[in-house]
Amino acid sequence: LKRRQRSCKVCAVYKVQPRKYTKYFCPECSTGNRRTYLCNVVREGKEKTCFHIWHDEWSNGNAIPRRLQDHKIRNRPPASRPGKKRRRRTVEGAAGESEGSGGATSDVAPGSDDGLADDEAQESTVERRTQSSETIL
Repeated sequence: LKRRQRSCKVCAVYKVQPRKYTKYFCPECSTGNRRTYLCNVVREGKEKTCFHIWHDEWSNGNAIPRRLQDHKIRNRPPASRPGKKRRRRTVEGAAGESEGSGGATSDVAPGSDDGLADDEAQESTVERRTQSSETIL
């Protein structure tokens, strides 16, 4: 199972090129689901890893040298709905169609949840089930 890699906080402050990414984070420095990602690789010219620089030299990110503070460190939570967003596509009715067809048709095949994203399709299915159970009662 592959994991998404994020930018290391120390490498981002030092503006390393090319950018370095890591999948390791510090659970002590992370608050809630806002994780602090740090490399476990020795930095060039130093005998310490980004993890040791963050904790020992910068005291958990609270004492970053002033010359390096121009670059903001963002500690953001992950997206609430990760993944690609899908759009619904509708095609306007052509002039040759009869007026009884409704004017707009969908590009999506019947029975495929009307082109909704997976979460939306699941929500609409749950809504239909609750409505049908209410009508039965």
